[in-house]
Amino acid sequence: MEFFAVLAVVIVLCIVLGVSADVMIMGAVGLAAFIIFAMTILFIFFAGRLLRSHRTEAVFLRVDKPEGQRFRCAYYEAGGREYPCVFPSEPSIMYREGKRCMVFLHTASGKVFDRFAATTCMLGLALSLVISAGIIYLGIVFFR
Repeated sequence: MEFFAVLAVVIVLCIVLGVSADVMIMGAVGLAAFIIFAMTILFIFFAGRLLRSHRTEAVFLRVDKPEGQRFRCAYYEAGGREYPCVFPSEPSIMYREGKRCMVFLHTASGKVFDRFAATTCMLGLALSLVISAGIIYLGIVFFR
């Protein structure tokens, strides 16, 4: 909600200061491109962590809110220790307590990639790379 209020204030200020609609549209497109590039970097980071993880068998324990965080995540037990998932949890209906599954354990961070997190990471990386490449291509064609 605050985002839209700030956006409205910025648009009103641009109109009052006489900024043309073309410049405002270019700014919005530039901001969207920046967000997509940042998302691509984020997915590259998590894909790197996923590649440095090792596959291990784990048991799903519960979905709970970690201390000091806003979102709930899944917890797994692997090797006698409890690990939270890297990403926030999917709807609870997708998890079954006590279910044995394979996860990717990143020991340096003390977190796991379950099948949902690994799928999100790989699909997000692929799609964000394709969209980033498209933005770069359109930028080259448009500004040539």
